[in-house]
Amino acid sequence: SVKNPFIPVFSELRTMEPLLMTQDLVMVDEPDNVKYAEKLSEKGYAVVPVRRRPPVGKYLDRTTFPRRILFEMTSNCNFLCRMCPQQNLKRPRMDMQGELYRKVIDEIDRYGIEGIWLYHLGESLLHPEFRENLRHVSTKKNLGVIWMSTNGRYFDENNIRAVLESNVDYINFSAHAVTEGTYNTVAPPGNFQIVQSNLKKFYEMKGTDNLPRKPFLHCQMIEQETTKHEVDDFIKMHYKKAEIVSINMLEYVNLPNNTYGLQ
Repeated sequence: SVKNPFIPVFSELRTMEPLLMTQDLVMVDEPDNVKYAEKLSEKGYAVVPVRRRPPVGKYLDRTTFPRRILFEMTSNCNFLCRMCPQQNLKRPRMDMQGELYRKVIDEIDRYGIEGIWLYHLGESLLHPEFRENLRHVSTKKNLGVIWMSTNGRYFDENNIRAVLESNVDYINFSAHAVTEGTYNTVAPPGNFQIVQSNLKKFYEMKGTDNLPRKPFLHCQMIEQETTKHEVDDFIKMHYKKAEIVSINMLEYVNLPNNTYGLQ
């Protein structure tokens, strides 16, 4: 338990040593890590930086099949966020045929992997067979850690229920901002009110007591020129509801709208 908890500013958090966690968000039970956790607790940190240990196991030395797979069911997206590679996408925007997607999932499951991401640059909820694909994924046992991602626009009650009933481990929810004005600088085609309403509905349907529990919510904003002033408020807004509040920087994406991240 933390006495007199406080939320440190992000400029401090980003320089701190991370607390080590498993992929199931259990603290790594090693003496130095436990001692560090006790130190943070004594100081009253209500929010701490974490680093998840990568999954390890029988696939480490495999050379004949991938250990991890980003498996994009659609390259379509309803947003063109200012910092996103969608702005510079050269390949066609299209849906993978649902039957083919599920067939590939079958093959991946036969080999077994340590993690799969059901997206890349597209918004998976736009796929016409998203729920069917998700149900199929949820029948498999050898896909490792399962991630999905959404910008929230179509993460309505029906899709939320489908995800809550699935075996998805992590949901990456790109909430982007605290205020509508800032949000509109990131995702001009988006709808801040609908996205926030859907996020609120997810919190209600999943529940925010006794966290963490799957599917873990990874509530994300990208730190950039137009959002950096809202980072601390973003953490305060979500830290009691989401398992992880993620402040990301696209420092490895060499795109025109990412000069801040590159610097």
